[in-house]
Amino acid sequence: MQHQTPSRSPGNHLPPPSGPPLEVSHRDGPPPPPTRRQVPSDDGTPRATAATWVAATGALLLLVAAATFLAVSWEVLGLTARVVVVGSVTGAAIMGGHLLRRVVPSVGAVVYHLGALLLPVDAVGLALQLDLRLAATWTLTGVVALVALPPLAVASRSRTLAAASIAGVPALATGMGLWGVVDPSIAVAVAAALSLATMLPRGTRVVRVWSTSPIALSIAAVVLPLVMAALDRTLAEGQIVAHIRAAGWPPTVWTTPVLVGALAVIGVAVTARRRRSQRLAVLAPVLAGVSGIVAILPAGTPRLAVLLVVPVLALLVQLMALVGADDATWSTPLRWVAGGVEVVGAWMALPVIMIVVAPGIVAGDAADGELAAALGVAAIAWSVAVVRRRVASEHPNLVVPAVASAGAVYAAAALAVALPGERSPLAAVLVT
Repeated sequence: MQHQTPSRSPGNHLPPPSGPPLEVSHRDGPPPPPTRRQVPSDDGTPRATAATWVAATGALLLLVAAATFLAVSWEVLGLTARVVVVGSVTGAAIMGGHLLRRVVPSVGAVVYHLGALLLPVDAVGLALQLDLRLAATWTLTGVVALVALPPLAVASRSRTLAAASIAGVPALATGMGLWGVVDPSIAVAVAAALSLATMLPRGTRVVRVWSTSPIALSIAAVVLPLVMAALDRTLAEGQIVAHIRAAGWPPTVWTTPVLVGALAVIGVAVTARRRRSQRLAVLAPVLAGVSGIVAILPAGTPRLAVLLVVPVLALLVQLMALVGADDATWSTPLRWVAGGVEVVGAWMALPVIMIVVAPGIVAGDAADGELAAALGVAAIAWSVAVVRRRVASEHPNLVVPAVASAGAVYAAAALAVALPGERSPLAAVLVT
């Protein structure tokens, strides 16, 4: 019998080959376009949607309304009833927000955050109901923020609640200062150094927020005394100033800002080293400069506080834009706000140039330490702006030289005013 080999003619059907299916190649044509999908945030909602912003704005207004409702002494409704109302709203918001997230994720997440952020307000109301001392009120508020908010942040995967829990450290430090235990700025700086142990190399976004606590607390330890000193010297009377002074936020001796600055610089330097971040490394000399300015502030001068308002705000905006450059939600609005601050500062540079050219017009024959301190803070803010744009490569050939030139003008003006009036303004320019 003759053996016939099957031919490969078109009419002859062969069985399909065995084995795994072959992958389909797209060499014959372009691949299909990728479908556009929304990037979810930590709480499962689309990031930066219109519904999120509208609901967040409403939640913020409700939060302010609840705090005002608790603080105002109503004639009809007593303090106990007010605490009960705010506490009931807190529980309803947390539970209702958790349930609404299944149906309306954006609105549910915002309502959940509203209830969680009302917990420190509830602590204040409970302290008022129990007639606790001011120190106990601040301590209880800080403890509630540090204890209650982290579990809620993990449960909802919320970076906002994680950041709010870090804000409980300055509140607790204020309570410690009112008790007379330790200076609040030193307590925050020590907390920043201790939080270096929370810097885990991996983890969720919530964990990564907590890993930034050394940076956030270091900035708070250095900048808050400057802000509190401005408030202390602007508001000459009132309970707010009395509480600020009693807590010890405004520095009374130069050694405290120096010690706080050293701890803050160490915390920032270690964090930048571990992350290999050039953006964070620039914070070390910035915080050192601010600490030096706080250490040499003249005592009891309301004019200094007025001069420091704009430079301190500019510095805070630039620091927030620098630290939040990697955040997908807040980086764009912070960058726009920082750019607006730079535009305003550029217009203010015109009279600053006159200070450099003729410092005797402002300072007369004596040095003006208050104006020099304000101009120094402004120069530090400009330096942060330069580094922020250099790291982000934002128009390096056009905008960065202009920003650097404005910073040099402010630094030269600070030196010109700090020097005696009879010296030539050329010395300040050359030193700068």
